[in-house]
Amino acid sequence: MTDFFPAPARPTPADLQRARRRLLPDVIAPRLDVLFCGINPGLYSTAAGHHFARPGNRFWKVLHASGFTDRLFSPFEDARLPDLDLALGITNLCPRTTATADELTAREIARGGRALKAKVMEYRPVLVAVLGILIGKATGRFYGDLLQERIFRPLGMTTARIISEADIVPGRAAGYRLVGGQLKNQEWVSPSLNTTADGSLYLSALDMARWAEALETNVPLPAALRERMWTAATLADGRTAPAGEGGAYGFGWFLTRRGGQPAMEHSGSWQGFKSYIGRFPAHKLTVYAFANLAEADPGIVVRAVAALYAPVLASPPPSPTPAP
Repeated sequence: MTDFFPAPARPTPADLQRARRRLLPDVIAPRLDVLFCGINPGLYSTAAGHHFARPGNRFWKVLHASGFTDRLFSPFEDARLPDLDLALGITNLCPRTTATADELTAREIARGGRALKAKVMEYRPVLVAVLGILIGKATGRFYGDLLQERIFRPLGMTTARIISEADIVPGRAAGYRLVGGQLKNQEWVSPSLNTTADGSLYLSALDMARWAEALETNVPLPAALRERMWTAATLADGRTAPAGEGGAYGFGWFLTRRGGQPAMEHSGSWQGFKSYIGRFPAHKLTVYAFANLAEADPGIVVRAVAALYAPVLASPPPSPTPAP
């Protein structure tokens, strides 16, 4: 159940043009657990009066799939975020509304960086999540090129790459979904949505094996940073960041226990694909599973394989989460 607020009528072309002269207020409060920072508001979002409101924008789907919210929120519920158990907020580097971020000047971006620093000092969020497009603005390079240079090539992830709808990619799988019990192709999204840093990667099983090996070494992350990833985050009020099944949340990992032993896990989903990774450090074991069906549950596969390797890890699988 989504419990969406009803969406207002779509903005007209005139509404979009008027949005250029308007500002989109932040969703912010003191002592948030996570403050998400985009680069600047788009015409559609400002015209609608809500963040990431353009149809097809996947911020809200990714927010839920990543475990930040217990259900899929609508853009028109953005004001609720600071009141959640895991208090969230949204701001932007630059306040000016534009059709594309390319309209911003270097002076605006520099001024926005100073303003963001002051905002963080005032509101004191535990974490600030800077959206991936800012990598390009800060470095002048496409984030996919930086991934190749700093992660994929050094680790030997030879087929890992950014999604491309145009390129011929050998061995590319297709994503599917079930509609009324019948198999259908994945839902279409604009190719431009598959060029941002909230996913949008092609990975093979061998690529993931290289990544699993890297999690045990100091490349690309030193031991101190890896340890922080797998340590429960502490919220501003002193509580441990919560996660499902009675666990906690580190930096991009759900921290739980299987058979009484520590486990680090995470899931992903997009366009008819599902993924799951589980680390079981007491056994020096990492298991991951990919599926190309939206209704699949690769987490069950990961836990079952882990239990075959180390029976002590066996635990009853969680009940499948109903589709929103």
